[in-house]
Amino acid sequence: MAGPTPHLTAPAIGSELVCIVDRSSCFHGAIHVSGFTFSAKSPVIGVALLLPDGRTVVLSQTGLPSADLSRLYGRLAASCRFDERVFTGLDNAQMLDVKLEIRLADGSKEVRPLAAADPNDPILPLVNRFFAELRSRSGGHLLEIGSRNRTGAMWRNSLPPGWVYTGFDILDGENVDIVGDAHEASRFLPRKTYDAVMSFAVFEHLLMPWKAAIEMNRVLKTGALGIILAPQTWALHEEPCDYFRFSSHSWKALLNRSTGFEIIEAIDGVRAYIVARVHNISTHFGEMHTGALMSAVLFRKTGETKLDWPVSLSDVAEDLYPF
Repeated sequence: MAGPTPHLTAPAIGSELVCIVDRSSCFHGAIHVSGFTFSAKSPVIGVALLLPDGRTVVLSQTGLPSADLSRLYGRLAASCRFDERVFTGLDNAQMLDVKLEIRLADGSKEVRPLAAADPNDPILPLVNRFFAELRSRSGGHLLEIGSRNRTGAMWRNSLPPGWVYTGFDILDGENVDIVGDAHEASRFLPRKTYDAVMSFAVFEHLLMPWKAAIEMNRVLKTGALGIILAPQTWALHEEPCDYFRFSSHSWKALLNRSTGFEIIEAIDGVRAYIVARVHNISTHFGEMHTGALMSAVLFRKTGETKLDWPVSLSDVAEDLYPF
């Protein structure tokens, strides 16, 4: 059974259908879907999965007790949860196209995509907070560490008016203004120049992230705002240059008084189940303990650092970042 959902704030319901998916995890052809749905317009009489191969799987575990929700929404939500495991035989890519169909007593149906963004992911609000802070300032110069276009997500044109963007990356490519190593940032970038810095899914690829933090301090102005996102639980990727994972507790090791920073907020993102390939007494924790897919930290530079790490990347390894 799904647990209570204390994060919810009851909206004005009106006649709209309320449907929240708390979980839609997929693993080896099976899907576990849970959430709740109700409507003031007409009672919900059924919930089904519409599979991309044309099959319809009607959920049997629906109308489950939900006293916590009735306290938020009233009697309509007294028994509105669904929670079911279904073996579909589909691969994970196919299951991205699974849809949720809600059937109402008046004969109408509503179809929602199942593979939607997680409404409880705290990472996006922190990113929005970063950009809101940029908008509150008159302008400045933003540095992105690891700016090369790998996924199509580029921020150059998303900056508020008055902000100038510089893309910095270890390799040349689209969206890169300056090529250089973050471990030696002050060799390639002017010191005390940037008013803000951002880095998304890069710090796990830095062999000495503490050295990169020192270098980041050198090119930022005092008071500069920064945000870093990096994996907490993620598959190995871009090998051999995949070295670290971060939690909300780890950022203080890089961003502290000695490195010239203060942390404004550090968080972990959406939860992830950790499943061993071999289930045994050491790995049976299953769903009892979860990780987070990503971690993020919002911070500012408070002053200069006297720290140094006089070790070059070539002294440690000869790994080449893959093209």
